[in-house]
Formats: sequence, C-alpha cells, structure tokens
Amino acid sequence: MQSGEVTIERRAVKNARLRVRENGAVNLIVPERFTDAQVDGILTRKAEWIADKQRYFAKRVPVDHRLRPNEVRLLGDVFTFVITPKLRYRTELDHRDRLILTGVDLAKTEVRATWARRFAKAYIGTRVVELAHANRFKYNRLYVRAPWKRWGSCSTKRNISFNWKLIEAPASVIDYVILHELLHTKLMTHDQRFWAHLRAICPDAPKSQEWLEKNRPA
Repeated sequence: MQSGEVTIERRAVKNARLRVRENGAVNLIVPERFTDAQVDGILTRKAEWIADKQRYFAKRVPVDHRLRPNEVRLLGDVFTFVITPKLRYRTELDHRDRLILTGVDLAKTEVRATWARRFAKAYIGTRVVELAHANRFKYNRLYVRAPWKRWGSCSTKRNISFNWKLIEAPASVIDYVILHELLHTKLMTHDQRFWAHLRAICPDAPKSQEWLEKNRPA
C-alpha cells in the first residue's frame, strides 16, 4: 500500500466498508465492536487492492485536460485510441492502460463522433438492462439521444432517454443517472420518498450528484 491518509471510523454498521478516494486517502468504516487488531487485519489483507486503487487514481487525467488528436474522453477518463485493423469495426477497451483498440480510424472527427454515439448506445443500453433487472424496474422504450440540456429523462409512458454525452462521465455517475430515471418509472416526483429510495439503491449518490452539479450538459 502506498503512503496516504488512512481514516478509521467506528459506526453502528453490520459490515466493514473500505474506500479509496481520488486523492489516495483510505477510509475504513467498521462496526463499533471491531478491535484495533481486526482493523489492522483488514488493512493488511486489502493492502494490494488499496495500492492498486491508489495507482489508478494517481494516473488519472485532470478534468480540464485538453484532448490530443488521438484521445477520447470516456467513462471519466481520457483514453488513447490505437488503430488495430484486425478488429475491423469491433472495439476493445484496455482500462488499465486507458487504450481504445479499434479498426476504425478515430482520428477523423466525424468518424470519432459516430463511434462515440454508437459506443454510448451500446454501453448505456447494456447498463439499463442490467440495472433494471437487478432492481426490478420496468420501462417501455429506451432512447440514447443527441446532446441536449439534460443528462436523462423519463416520460409518463415510462420511456427513458439519455444524453449520449453521458458516456464521458465516470461509470458510477452513469449508473446513478440510469437509476434516477428508472426510479421515475415508479415515482414521477422528486419528493423525500424518491430521494430516500434512490440513496438506498445507489450508495454513491452524493458523490455522483456532486459530479453532475459541476458538469452540467452544454
């Protein structure tokens, strides 16, 4: 584990929760009954995982990074695309080295925009199906649209729509927006009950809301 701030919190929880923040700080929440030995045991067992997360965040590109001609903003990071002819129209993502391997020439602006929209439809579509199934939501139709002034919406007919530029957000934020709109298939309101339910199914809701506040659609 790399050096960094480690915060231990004892709370009235049933299970321990470990998190590494983007600045490399480690936050461990444990049940009140946990001894110092048990806390040390968790940190020792998870040392490799913690170090891997810290390395990941250390390599992340700043939000205000100006894209180079061979870079694409995707899933909260900046990926470099590498033309791989044998893949033809298929795409493979190397998350560790942040590479997009594809047979498509993404150096061309129009081609890159078309690729990004298709990638967004495939990625968001898959996550909608997975999250709807996991949380027992039922929707009618799904649309991934051209950019507009909202990240997502849900109609009274339970049709859900998403801004394809959402694909540039971190994966956790994308999931939050999807769950937000899926929840509207049951609760077409923003009352206290809605927000309580959303926080229950999306533990990272506060962090995602903070990102969305700072990154409003153009």
